[in-house]
Amino acid sequence: IALVSYVHKTLGDLPKHQAAILYTLGTFVSVSRVIFDSQSPHGSRRYIANLAGDDDAVRAIRGFQKPLPWDEVPDMFERKGSWFRKALRCGYHSMSRNKGTLIFFWTYTLVWRLIKARGRIGMKVLFPRGPLQFLRSMARTSALLFTFGFTFWSLLGLGHQIRLPSPGMTRFAAVCYVTTAAIVALPMETRNRWNALAAFMLMSIVD
Repeated sequence: IALVSYVHKTLGDLPKHQAAILYTLGTFVSVSRVIFDSQSPHGSRRYIANLAGDDDAVRAIRGFQKPLPWDEVPDMFERKGSWFRKALRCGYHSMSRNKGTLIFFWTYTLVWRLIKARGRIGMKVLFPRGPLQFLRSMARTSALLFTFGFTFWSLLGLGHQIRLPSPGMTRFAAVCYVTTAAIVALPMETRNRWNALAAFMLMSIVD
């Protein structure tokens, strides 16, 4: 958290398009390290790997040495039912498995506000924009986590149907699919959170 805060402050208040570009770049590089690194993901990169919602799939993709023919993709990823059902399950798992992280993050946010307020407790201190807005923020962050897993598997299902890329499923294709899923998920969060997300993804490159 301290490193994310430091990177966030270093970046400053970036324009919307710059924050989105850095977020995308950080995601692409971090996911590439997850997929191509010989060591198991650790630190924040382990957290990023969890967002796929299917740990076995991440391990399988990391082990690819050559393209996996598209005809073998459904069996490799234990797809039960349609790709849409797989996307729903993984999106939900991506969100639910991170509930501890969400609780920690929001608790940290409230405690930090109390520290800044020097111990004064009140609704205006804990919820400067109101409790309803606080709950909306939690819902948006949960939607962000759900969208990662859901979009990745939806894209993989689409790739399976149109055979893209043509040789079969590759590690690089997985990185591109995840990066695309991250871009789709970005609007789930409010604009004032984009800089923080960019800082997290950039920090995860070196974590």
